[in-house]
Amino acid sequence: MKMIERLVKMFIPKDEMTPRERMEAFSKGEAYDRVPCCPFTGESYANHFGYGLDEYNHSQAIIIDVIKKTFDMFEPDNCSIGPGLHGMPEAMGAELSFFKNDIPRIKTPRLKTYDEN
Repeated sequence: MKMIERLVKMFIPKDEMTPRERMEAFSKGEAYDRVPCCPFTGESYANHFGYGLDEYNHSQAIIIDVIKKTFDMFEPDNCSIGPGLHGMPEAMGAELSFFKNDIPRIKTPRLKTYDEN
């Protein structure tokens, strides 16, 4: 077990409610055991589970594996995945560079000058 996993188990108390019970109580204004949370952990934990960020950003299977493992480690109320901010310029036509141990960066912007539209 890695250090982060040991720390999580040491310092995060065991839940008294399931995520569904917690969210139902929260939505009704009733008492719940802890603040509901949905951490966005994807890219942050890809390396922790042995994947490069370049692999993570190009593989649905790896994204699913990382999200499952972070869900098991943190036991949040929900998990989310998405393209992150780098997905927007790529969707609009910018070319990105992907790196093993760093987040993607814009390699070639979609617009080269302010006059382009």
